[in-house]
Order: sequence, then C-alpha cells, then structure tokens
Amino acid sequence: MYSLGKGEKSVERSSIGMVIGGLMGFLLVSGLGEIVWGNLEVTGNITAENVFIPTHSFGSTNITQTVAQVDTWYNINWSYTHIEGNWSGNSTSMVVNDAGHYQVCYGGSLKDSTISPNSQNAMRVTKNGAELEHTYIELDLFKQNADEWLSNCYEGDFITGDAVSIQYISSDVDVTIESDCTYSDVPCDYAFASMERMG
Repeated sequence: MYSLGKGEKSVERSSIGMVIGGLMGFLLVSGLGEIVWGNLEVTGNITAENVFIPTHSFGSTNITQTVAQVDTWYNINWSYTHIEGNWSGNSTSMVVNDAGHYQVCYGGSLKDSTISPNSQNAMRVTKNGAELEHTYIELDLFKQNADEWLSNCYEGDFITGDAVSIQYISSDVDVTIESDCTYSDVPCDYAFASMERMG
C-alpha cells in the first residue's frame, strides 16, 4: 500500500501500475488496477473512458396483476420504486438517463384459479416497446392456485432515453400475478424488477 501522507488518501498499487505523489497533494495514477481508499477530493475534471457513477432502479408490486384478454402482453405496474442515480420513468417503465451496460433482473409469482388449469404464461423485458433478445421466459401452470415463480436476468447496452418495461402474457384470463405470502410477516412482492449499471 502506498500512502500519500496527507488526509485520508491512499492508493493500492497493481503489479503493472505506478503511482507518483507530487508536491501540493497532486496524484498521478498510471496503469491498471489501482484502488483509491478513503476520500478523494477533486476540484477539476476527471476524464476517462471507463469512469461511471453506479446507478440502479428497483420496482416491486403487491398489487394483483390480471389478464383481461388472452394472448395479450401487459406491463407490470409497480406499486413501489426505489431509484438511486440518474433515472426517470413511471409506474410501468424505467427510463435510462445515462448510457451504459446494464443488468436487468425480474420475476413474478403466477397463479391460475381454473379448476384444472393448463395455461401457458410468459414474461419478458422490452426496450422502447420491443422485446429484448434473451429475456423471454415461459411457464405452464397445471395446479390450481399454486404460486409458481418466473424469473430471469439479462445484460445489455442501453442508451439515454431507452424505456425499459417488464411484461407478462397468458393463454388464460384466470391467471394473475400474485402470491399467498403464506409465511411473510410483511406484505410481500408479487413481482419485482431491478436495473443496475455495470459499466
């Protein structure tokens, strides 16, 4: 560990990097793998191709989602959202304000109230209304009122202004996204989605 000897600033050196501490508290970092521990105060600009501010968005719902018409895609409506970083959106979509590489994870609990169900159900992620490749997941329901969980994750590149939604579809109007929350001490989530910037 190389310490600057001023305040809380210190730098961990990689085997191929080099660190130079100069006069008046300047710091030059060259190479790969350096980590700055503690506070780093910068009065000017930091310029790099791979510097980004971590940001994430999370949505969940404990409101029952229904199927009004078979074979029709519906957006999940979020009853709770948590946003950290530069985001916008509404109760059905997350809008990317910073272009980058993101991970999107989502899931939902599906139930079919038909006496002898045989329904086909699916969920997916859409970007600006179009399905994202590798996000579609399907589940057939055969047991009445059983909580069956669907979940998936996806990584991909998004640009500023992309609107991301989680959708569901079913072949049976008796299908809902909800859960009995049998053992939960608090209201549980019927569906969730999270979107986190990875780079």
